[in-house]
Amino acid sequence: MSRLINTDTTTVYNVRKDDNTPIKGYFIVKDNENKEYFVSNVQVADINELTGENTVAPMTKNYTDAQDMVKLMGADATLKYITPEGLTAIRSARGKKAWAKKKALVS
Repeated sequence: MSRLINTDTTTVYNVRKDDNTPIKGYFIVKDNENKEYFVSNVQVADINELTGENTVAPMTKNYTDAQDMVKLMGADATLKYITPEGLTAIRSARGKKAWAKKKALVS
């Protein structure tokens, strides 16, 4: 993650792949007042610039959700939008992975 823009109302991040290269075409936009994260396909300077056309995923209160959505969209060029059901599936997969890791540490 790299912070690209930081104002009183808005913070814009890009997300990096495992090899530390930025994922092109998607940005996480944080509404600093409401602590909400949005995924956009354009870099905006202010939260008020977000529209239904440049917001490509549901709002989330969790940065990790937004980061996972960007990674998923960056990996699949045919994916243009994440639905609320898709976000639920992302959270479920992350939870299963964490549970398996925790279980492996106990064993």
